[in-house]
Amino acid sequence: MKRIMQRVVVSMVLTTVFFLSQIVYSYAEEIELTEVSVDEVSAIDDNSTINEVETSVSNNIDNSDEFEETDNSEEDFSEEINEVEAEEDFPLVDVDNYLSYGETWSDSNEEYTYEFEIDYSNMEKATVCLVRTGLVNSAITIFDENGNKLYNVETSTNYGRKWVNLTNNSEEAIERYTIKVKPVDYSKRKTASFKLMIGNQVDAEKMMSGMENAVELDKYYEPYLNFVRNEYLPNNYECFYKVTNSSSSILTILFKTDDIRFRVYDSNGVLLQDSNNPNLTESIHRTDFVGHSWKCAEKEDLTHVFNGSGPYYIGLYNLKPSNENTLIKDYYLIAYGDPMMCSGSTTVMPWNTININSQRYVQTSFDVTDSSIPTTAKATKITYSGAVGSSIQYWRVMSPDESSWTSSKSYEPGINIYYSHGSSFNSSVHGRWSVSFLASKTSRINTISPYYTIYYYYEYGD
Repeated sequence: MKRIMQRVVVSMVLTTVFFLSQIVYSYAEEIELTEVSVDEVSAIDDNSTINEVETSVSNNIDNSDEFEETDNSEEDFSEEINEVEAEEDFPLVDVDNYLSYGETWSDSNEEYTYEFEIDYSNMEKATVCLVRTGLVNSAITIFDENGNKLYNVETSTNYGRKWVNLTNNSEEAIERYTIKVKPVDYSKRKTASFKLMIGNQVDAEKMMSGMENAVELDKYYEPYLNFVRNEYLPNNYECFYKVTNSSSSILTILFKTDDIRFRVYDSNGVLLQDSNNPNLTESIHRTDFVGHSWKCAEKEDLTHVFNGSGPYYIGLYNLKPSNENTLIKDYYLIAYGDPMMCSGSTTVMPWNTININSQRYVQTSFDVTDSSIPTTAKATKITYSGAVGSSIQYWRVMSPDESSWTSSKSYEPGINIYYSHGSSFNSSVHGRWSVSFLASKTSRINTISPYYTIYYYYEYGD
């Protein structure tokens, strides 16, 4: 911006200092001096000494190099100044560039605000992506330039990545937005961070990929069901998760497709293992015992892979990427810590006849050897059928791992078997089961041919 300079002619009327005033005037002729305001002039009272005047002028001469050469025309710049002040620069999202922000929460009342513009001239839609990179969730609220609320999006324990698409709702090519981000369920966790990305819709997978956008996995406990569900499959980029070594380091990933594998990296990005390595001593890719709706599972105890506490990174990738810049809308579940469990049941029909009476228990047994039952299956309940309920007052059972009986309540056809997730005292399904029956004193039935249904939990992939 041009600076308007005016000459200040210092006139000295004191004849005793005529020579000095001539020198000062000579310097003023050579350079253009800074404008002196009326207030500055009035500040020099009538009793000011010549030395003060000389010092003031000398300072102006010494600072003259700071000013550019200008003309002194009476041009009006007020309109130009107002226009510059009215303009405000906002980060711009266009077809080739996206924005990325990352912060760490330190207080439950914190809030971050981001203002930006999107150039829709060469893109159909834009996408806002939110990633939970710590263990504290975050929520975003998106506003248009008029302050109207457009969307609310937040991560959760089970959803580490969320996104929403934006479209241009005006005739202008460039739209302005504001996003406010707040923490959710802040609990002073050691890791409380998020990543926020805004860009072209076709770059959504790219924006959420990379180790810097890894979702942190909390240790999985079956009673909490704190797995993470991801709502798109990796395609052209790896989809990352961050873990730390612990006493239970079992990784379980459930898919409805057969083309996804994973790699393990250290914190420096050095590859430690690829689940697609054919030389692994144990197969990580499982297609048996994967539940009722899943096609396959990737499962491994990573304790032998880790060396130290970490962190470590799990990168999921596609064996057959489509090379199209679109999210593959499907989902998978991933958990790290204790194994993920699935429920199942089996019915055993021994085809034997038992003579029962009301004076004593009559004992029998049957074996469970069915290979269709996972070896890790642990019993939770057993019921009998094939007898009128009123004919049996009590019955009891001894599982293959037990040496004592578990009895039913009066006239109850089912018995709950002790089960606790992760306990070493759970009862195996495979093996010999012993049962015994006590007839009701009022029963007229003397023989029964019972069969049994055993309910159990087992580890996905086993």
